[in-house]
Amino acid sequence: MKYLADYGKNKGMQVTAVPLVEAGGKPISSTRIRNLLVEGSLGEVREILGRPPSTHGKVVHGDKRGRTLGVRTANIDARVDCIFPGRGVYLADLFVGRQAYACLVNIGHNPTFCATDDDSDAKMRIEAHILDFDRNIYGMDVRIDFLERLRGEMKFDGPEQLVEQIGKDIAAARAYEGFAARRQG
Repeated sequence: MKYLADYGKNKGMQVTAVPLVEAGGKPISSTRIRNLLVEGSLGEVREILGRPPSTHGKVVHGDKRGRTLGVRTANIDARVDCIFPGRGVYLADLFVGRQAYACLVNIGHNPTFCATDDDSDAKMRIEAHILDFDRNIYGMDVRIDFLERLRGEMKFDGPEQLVEQIGKDIAAARAYEGFAARRQG
């Protein structure tokens, strides 16, 4: 606080200290929010922010692997200066304009298809499988509101095991209370 008071004085501004605001019995800070987001604690982040954490970006062409696996995804070229939820699979709403669509979002490095176990060189990807959706949205700007974390990122022995898990993730999304009811298409 002393730094800010001195800075304000040097700039001819008055600095007034205000008490810390708390949520869940702990002070709210940007560091706390970032840490919760990376941990995937979306409920706490939503409580602090008063809204779901979100990102936005343009839908771009990917490797087209989802199409060959029978689970099409929208690859999102999101802002690189944002902090995203930790690697894993999330229930989310994807907005095309003002229209929201229920989706599963994978954030990660696609370890099943990485050449090595060290994915430090692999590009972080954000891929959304939009439930009951079959529109071409390439080139469109979209927003993703992250709602709940389903699971962490996993490496599978092969594409068959990955597709099996994606099927389980889709079933979990459809069973999630209130989520499937918001489906639009």
